Amino acid sequence: MPHPLITYLQRRDSLSDEEKSVLERMTHRQETIAVRTPIVRQGSRPTQSCVLLQGIAFREHLLRSGKRMISAVHIAGDFLDLNGMLLAKMDHGVRAASNCIVAWIPHGEIIRLSETHPHLGRLLWMTTVTDAALTRAAVSVVGRLPPPAKLAHMACELYLRMSEVGLAKNWSFDLAITQLDLADMFGLSTVHLNRSMQTLRATNAISWDGSRVVIHDWRKLTDIGEFDPTYLNLEPKPR
Repeated sequence: MPHPLITYLQRRDSLSDEEKSVLERMTHRQETIAVRTPIVRQGSRPTQSCVLLQGIAFREHLLRSGKRMISAVHIAGDFLDLNGMLLAKMDHGVRAASNCIVAWIPHGEIIRLSETHPHLGRLLWMTTVTDAALTRAAVSVVGRLPPPAKLAHMACELYLRMSEVGLAKNWSFDLAITQLDLADMFGLSTVHLNRSMQTLRATNAISWDGSRVVIHDWRKLTDIGEFDPTYLNLEPKPR
């Protein structure tokens, strides 16, 4: 099975055989995380970062009231908390949305990598820049689009991201996220979320039954969600 982090990076720039070997060695310390389990805790002071190798996770912000906001969905190949290497304290957490496999990498090892393999260091920097772009897009979507369009935008984004690492094909993919998670992602009640999903299905651009998502009309779906993939940074270029 292709290594998801290597696949993610190769879609954006070329990697030498040596660089691939370095990434494989870096990610050998793996752990299985059960669904709903915190992977990174808000308020923690991490000494290592992790890469998601299998499963779905989401970035969450917990408020004092007990409410939460989900600001990003992570898929295989994503660094979940590379920014934690430079933060003194985590201002958010990451939780497993499904059973996950992650690889833990000590921060010291990442720092040494950036010194001994500067090209890989730039690529890891690119992942944090792309992660920030995902957050900016999420703010715009949640703040300005109507609920059915929010769902359409997310479906477009996840299809492209999953396609890049071999998790989606033939205009369909599986998304192991509950309706409660989706509601917390868009700041909706579950009732409002259900109505919005019904409205989106009625366009015939997409089928969304349980965890199975099938896109029937990509152009219509991108129009509904006002989707522009520029922020996903999918264009290959030397870095």
